[in-house]
Amino acid sequence: MQSLNARLMVSAGVWIALVLVVGGFALSFVFKNAIDESFRRRLEASVNTLVAATDIQPDAQLAVTRSLGDAKFEQALSGWYWQISTNDVPLARSRSLWDASLPLAADTATPGKFGSRDIQGPRNRPLWASFLTLQIDGFPTPVQFMVAGDVSDLIGERENFDFILSLSLVTLGIGVLLALVIQIRYGLRPLRGLVRDLEDIRQHKANRLDSQYPKEIQPLIQVTNAVLKENQSQIERARRHVGNLAHALKTPLTLLRGETRTEKDDARKTALNDQIETITNLVEHHLDRAAAAGSSSFTTGSVPVLGTVTSICRSLEKIYAAENRRGHIDVPDSLIFRGEREDLEEIAGNIIENAFKWAQRDIHVSARAASDGLHLSVTDDGPGMPESEMKQALVRGQRLDEMTPGHGLGLSIVTDLVTLYQGRMTFEQAPGGGLSVSIVFPPDRMA
Repeated sequence: MQSLNARLMVSAGVWIALVLVVGGFALSFVFKNAIDESFRRRLEASVNTLVAATDIQPDAQLAVTRSLGDAKFEQALSGWYWQISTNDVPLARSRSLWDASLPLAADTATPGKFGSRDIQGPRNRPLWASFLTLQIDGFPTPVQFMVAGDVSDLIGERENFDFILSLSLVTLGIGVLLALVIQIRYGLRPLRGLVRDLEDIRQHKANRLDSQYPKEIQPLIQVTNAVLKENQSQIERARRHVGNLAHALKTPLTLLRGETRTEKDDARKTALNDQIETITNLVEHHLDRAAAAGSSSFTTGSVPVLGTVTSICRSLEKIYAAENRRGHIDVPDSLIFRGEREDLEEIAGNIIENAFKWAQRDIHVSARAASDGLHLSVTDDGPGMPESEMKQALVRGQRLDEMTPGHGLGLSIVTDLVTLYQGRMTFEQAPGGGLSVSIVFPPDRMA
């Protein structure tokens, strides 16, 4: 289970359910014993009252001379009964028994001590009976005093308690779970703040975690900041190394150019100059890559897309005025690129310039904001690009033949920059037969 929230909820929910179930059974058991004990004491108290209310008549017969104080003993078949018997023969019984009698308990009777048993009463209703066997002075045989009560009342009380208990425990469980959800959300709030701060770093709004966090996650914050700092340091070191290498190569290249001036063989001189120019382009190319890697690391800006592409198109229209090539722009005024101005100019400038080089007349530049990010598209009406070159151009860091007009280092730098901005670039044949270049930057790169 990968979710901390789900893990805490499940583990706590299981324990809460277990505690409530065990607690519910325990409470139900305690309540059952309590009401059973109360019922037993009530029956025994009624037996004692029955004994006290019994007298021996002059004719040596037993008679109950006063009421036991409960009207149920007077109501026919009420479920509450008393009976006095000896030698398995009933001597007296309550009005509630009517013409029935209670099963005798002589087999379990212990003289002088209370006994109890489950019996079947009138209409086969289950009863719980309490009885006492006594030897009464002046009466020749032991006498059994029995009081029985309907256990359906007892069962009803148990069921009612179990229902209320279950409802209460379920309500308590729901309340505890809701409190647990609130507690977990409150406890994990700093992690959501951490996610937002990391998102700010990813969107280049910050370069470290500076918010206040609980001490439990401070080690994570410290390690993350250390990793970010080390990453930035490595980028800076790489840029310095590339810059140092490029500057170190400039002097030998200058000397080589000077040497070619004294070369009398024109073919050899041309070959040397071509190689020197290639090396110079490579040095500049890798310098641009290092600068791009550094600029897109933690910095950002707000660059109007319309102004950038308009400036590029107007400059190129002047350069290609003799060919009568025109740029058509469809970009909203409000569209903003979140990044470095130089990077957007490098990306848009290279693909628009490539379109101007190959177009017959019209170049269409469009940009829009969409749910998946910022879309930039440049389409020309030129001869297009072979499919093999399209695949090669999409390989990061891969160059096309630098001798081919309009391709080479520029397109390679564009590929690297788009990748650094976590975007994607695609090539396809335009409907009119030219080349269409589409670039999509992620949503965090537009504003």
